[in-house]
Amino acid sequence: MLGFLVNTFSMSSVAPPSFVLVLFVTSVLALTWVLVASSCYWHRSALWSKLVFLVDFCFVVAFVTGVYILGWVSIVRCVSVDATQGSIPLELKFIPWSDGVFGTSSEHMCVLLQDCFVFGIMNVILFTLSSVFALLQARSTKVES
Repeated sequence: MLGFLVNTFSMSSVAPPSFVLVLFVTSVLALTWVLVASSCYWHRSALWSKLVFLVDFCFVVAFVTGVYILGWVSIVRCVSVDATQGSIPLELKFIPWSDGVFGTSSEHMCVLLQDCFVFGIMNVILFTLSSVFALLQARSTKVES
């Protein structure tokens, strides 16, 4: 979803706004971190658990920032969005609605933004759980000297 939005902006020669870029970059980095952490997590050491907690907590903060920036989309009714009538919020006016790039409609782009908002909330919850579990494991694992 986020890649589609970034691609739509790029094809329209418009710089993607911060509310798309923050979640896109954070999601790409988080995916990389999940792959690295899951492949290296077999150590089960207290130091590795503390590192996982720290990095996961940083991702929680980044996703909360992205959700906060995109929070305005939660109150927009996507059924009544009309890019030509000027009835859309200021943040949505920067989106290339239907200039023939992909033939997308304003409702489609609005729903995509709302899906990205929900995706960001899900990532906040999952990374919070992951960081709490890593902290619990770090506290229960004995430090070897």
